[in-house]
Amino acid sequence: MALADSLTYVGVDIAETMVEEARSFNRPLIEAGRATFHLASAASLPCSDASFNRVLAVNVVYFWPDPLRVLAEIRRVLRPNGFSIIAGMDSVTAATRPFYRAEYGFRIHDADALIAFHRQAGFTNVDLEPYDEITTASDGMPHARHYHIVISRP
Repeated sequence: MALADSLTYVGVDIAETMVEEARSFNRPLIEAGRATFHLASAASLPCSDASFNRVLAVNVVYFWPDPLRVLAEIRRVLRPNGFSIIAGMDSVTAATRPFYRAEYGFRIHDADALIAFHRQAGFTNVDLEPYDEITTASDGMPHARHYHIVISRP
């Protein structure tokens, strides 16, 4: 945000605590009219049609009960020349950690499914970029993660 004076940001989360934390942490941006945060579902965004140039969602696609509905909603709020970036880890990465499981709310989608969801939601230009990183797990050990990053345009 510090690199672009004209940039504005809208955050959406279904968790009241996360929205409160975002509002607290970003108070100066909110007061400057550069950021807003909403308690809402990604399946029903509190935003006008074609109101965004970019949409970014990282590590949340797993929690969408109906990814197609959410992606259609994202497409609705994107301007015709906008684009969406959706990033999520692959199933091999998910299998390495005990809490990336369906009983904890995680639904991992492979690359083909992510691309298909985007196309079914009306995105016509859909690209997939792989991304690998090494992070430090809570036990202090290195942890390799592989992500699918879907870049799409209406």
